[in-house]
Amino acid sequence: MAEKGNEFSQERKNRLTAVFRTFDYDSSGCIECDEFLAIGKAVRGDEIWTEEKNAECMKRVDTDGDGKIDITEFISFFQMQGLADRSDRRFTALVNKYLAAAVAGRAKYNVANQTVVEGGDFVPESYKIKAEADLLAASNHGACMFAENQANKLKRREMYNRAAGYEKEYKTMETSLIRLRRQARAAGNYYAEPESKLMFVIRIRGMCDMHPKSKKILQLLRLRQIHLGVFLRVNKATQEMIKRVEPYIAYGYPSLKAVRSMVYKRGFGKLKTTGQAQRIKLTDNSAIEASLGEFGISSFEDLIHEIYTVGPHFKEANNFLWPFKLNSPKGGLAKKRYGFNEGGQAGNRESYISQLMARML
Repeated sequence: MAEKGNEFSQERKNRLTAVFRTFDYDSSGCIECDEFLAIGKAVRGDEIWTEEKNAECMKRVDTDGDGKIDITEFISFFQMQGLADRSDRRFTALVNKYLAAAVAGRAKYNVANQTVVEGGDFVPESYKIKAEADLLAASNHGACMFAENQANKLKRREMYNRAAGYEKEYKTMETSLIRLRRQARAAGNYYAEPESKLMFVIRIRGMCDMHPKSKKILQLLRLRQIHLGVFLRVNKATQEMIKRVEPYIAYGYPSLKAVRSMVYKRGFGKLKTTGQAQRIKLTDNSAIEASLGEFGISSFEDLIHEIYTVGPHFKEANNFLWPFKLNSPKGGLAKKRYGFNEGGQAGNRESYISQLMARML
């Protein structure tokens, strides 16, 4: 999707910032004339990018005329070139091209500013050639690592900002609910709580004396074993399926804390392969970004937000999560054959499902 207008999104600004920091060979916070010359030669070639060409282009990019290019001028230049209106595919291809040139130019710049071998004519020529090759390889590796570290640093900052936004959204929702309850109580009325959009279902019984249709429904819900749990969207279809298998499951509407604890402590992802999908442990954000990055879900907090709010990509996020394998609950499950309202365990326990989830983590 192309960006609207001429403004870059925050993600695109971060990617251009990573390119700028890689082009900033001396890490001074701005691109100077000699660095800009090295950039031009790395992108266009030594024959095309001359001193005159470099001075002309430097004048176009350096809008304040101080002889240096800062990050604001760098992003503004690309913005004037219409990059904000390009598709994601074309923008990514262009950024990757500039990033590869930045890495190559950074390596050459570091080699040019270092003494390869000391000793002059007393050093064998073969040793000089090998030392130059080793220095170039080390510089290339260092430039690649620097570019990767800068991109990861900006990505982590963006994830942090999104997580802070989610926390603010949760706080606003909670404050709004408290305000509406107080208003209803002050007017002498009862406040009708909003219907939950998310439920968590746990299988609490085995398959003995089970009707084939009930068994099939549990398979469709991905509850093939006892003490497996899954998140479900609350709609007519899932409610009708749940009614048929209610004696075998416990379900309810989990809190944010319960959802977060379940994903962080018991979360496993699904890695699609040519054969059967693999169950992978979620130890960092890379596995989530690899599978759900195209949907804007690249971290744990993005995944939790999509699940808890039942967002537009809930289906993809929920299918990525492997059914949660839970422990036997602390204190046991008394009277499993009875409904929750009868003092048992089966059926709908609404918000009390969070307590059961905590006992089974």
